[in-house]
Amino acid sequence: MKKTINCIDHYLVNNFAKVQMKALHFLKWPLILLLIGYLSFLIGNFSKSRHWVLAGEFIVGGYLMIIIAVVWTIIKFIFLKPPEEDTD
Repeated sequence: MKKTINCIDHYLVNNFAKVQMKALHFLKWPLILLLIGYLSFLIGNFSKSRHWVLAGEFIVGGYLMIIIAVVWTIIKFIFLKPPEEDTD
């Protein structure tokens, strides 16, 4: 009985991981761009507090990358189908 429960648990965990990874793989590049945008924005804010040159450009660049990533994600969801779940 315990072996059967372990097999079922193992199957559920692996199946859940596969489905989650497919969803993340579908949004891989927009997420990377979003994280780079947030990092650029953070660097710009820290630089602005130190009154360094190019701080404003980092902030604007970060905002632009974040906006592009969000629009890209919306376009992917509207025009492209996310991967289907395998039920075999």
